[in-house]
Amino acid sequence: MARMIADRTSGYGGAGGAILVVSVLSCAIFILARTNWYELSEAASGVLDGRPHWRAYQNRLLGPWLVLGLSKVGISHRTALIVFSALAFLVHNFLLAHFLRRLGQSPLATTLWVLFFCTAFLLLQHRWFYTWDSIDLILFTCVFYAVYFGAPDRVFLILFSIGLMNRESALFIALFLVLDGASLLWQKSGEAKGKAAARLILGVVLLILGGAATKLARDFLFVERQWGGADLDHALLGNHLRFADNVRDIFYVNWFNRNVLHTAPLVLFLSFLILTCPWQTRRQRVGTLIALALFGGVLIFGAFNETRMLLPFLTLFTFCVVDLRSGAAATTGQPTQSRL
Repeated sequence: MARMIADRTSGYGGAGGAILVVSVLSCAIFILARTNWYELSEAASGVLDGRPHWRAYQNRLLGPWLVLGLSKVGISHRTALIVFSALAFLVHNFLLAHFLRRLGQSPLATTLWVLFFCTAFLLLQHRWFYTWDSIDLILFTCVFYAVYFGAPDRVFLILFSIGLMNRESALFIALFLVLDGASLLWQKSGEAKGKAAARLILGVVLLILGGAATKLARDFLFVERQWGGADLDHALLGNHLRFADNVRDIFYVNWFNRNVLHTAPLVLFLSFLILTCPWQTRRQRVGTLIALALFGGVLIFGAFNETRMLLPFLTLFTFCVVDLRSGAAATTGQPTQSRL
């Protein structure tokens, strides 16, 4: 027994050390390879001044606030941004490792998943990587874990509250509550039906409040673009509309240039989720709908080839595979470790 405990402890310690080394080295590459930290610093400070790159960025306050707070300890705003970005990257990796261990993944499997994320993260780098992109990685790692493996409403409410200060993508958390509540309402009865209805109503309320808060922030805090101009083309909605360009890139142009390296894996992953939907559990189907909703958000409002927008799909893929493997192990009678 003592030897078994020693072996397990040694394995966990070794995995922790390997994850630390992989994360620090990847972080160093990420920091040193990027040459536009000054521009990114200006982008963050511009949000707080009411002069962001675009009106759509005006409500994304949390990251710029945190960077400003770090700069108050006596370092430049640019240095504060670098420190913030490095810390966010490391926090994400160890949070991912923690969730994977709770899901019963072995130390080796956990290390390999973190290595997968770090490699893909570096390969998917884009010129623009804002403070809200760093926070979104952490936030949606928590969200996807909660979506696939369950969490009470208060957890989603906390994540939504934090996320809304960071970016309007928090509305997808509210959308999950609506979809999950409707799905439960369809299947449950009695007291469980009441809880499902409460989750659905909470999601609807958060969608309305979140949309209103985003609109108000953009209307009342925005002064002008950082380079001048009122950005009147986006005054009504705030976001850009890039559906036609993205459809052309995803389904035609990208398959004949290097962008196929990020287009093909994502299209294959989403296609797999869609094709396997009839065999998925209720919660897996809701997870699939959220994945498609996120993709739809990028498709309509984002620039698909700005690969920073695709990074949250890495943890979604990770938890999806872990969940499917756990289900397969349960079906074949193989033992699985506790997720608690």
